Amino acid sequence: LNTWCKGYVRERIEYKCYLYNIKLTEINAAGTSQMCSVCGFYEGKRSKDGTFHCSHCGGGLPIHLNSALVIKQRLNDIEIKVTTPVWRVSQILKGRNQRLLETKTGATQTQELLIINNSKGQSESELS
Repeated sequence: LNTWCKGYVRERIEYKCYLYNIKLTEINAAGTSQMCSVCGFYEGKRSKDGTFHCSHCGGGLPIHLNSALVIKQRLNDIEIKVTTPVWRVSQILKGRNQRLLETKTGATQTQELLIINNSKGQSESELS
C-alpha cells in the first residue's frame, strides 16, 4: 500500500475503535512470519508452501494463523516494542533461540545422565 492508503486505513481503524470503545494496540510485526507460535523458535526464513514448519519442536500451522498467534503473544513481550528496529528484533529472537537450544541440550544431557545412572542401579533419590 502506498503512504496515502496506509494513512487512510489507519485513520479508519482508529475511528472504528473509538466509535466502538475498542482498545487499539500497535505491535511490532518484524519476524512474526518466521517464528513458531508453539515454542517461540525463530526460523529466520518464511515457508513457501503456506504452512509454517518448526525445525525445533516439529509444530506446523498455516502461516497466517501462526503469524497471528505470534502477534498476539507479542502483546506481552517486554523486549520488543513498536519502535524496535528490525535488525534488533532479529538479534533478540536469535538470542532467544540460543537459550532455547541450550535449555534443550541441558535437559537432554540431564535425562541421559539419569538413564545411565538408573541402568547402574541407582535411583533418582540416591543421585540427589
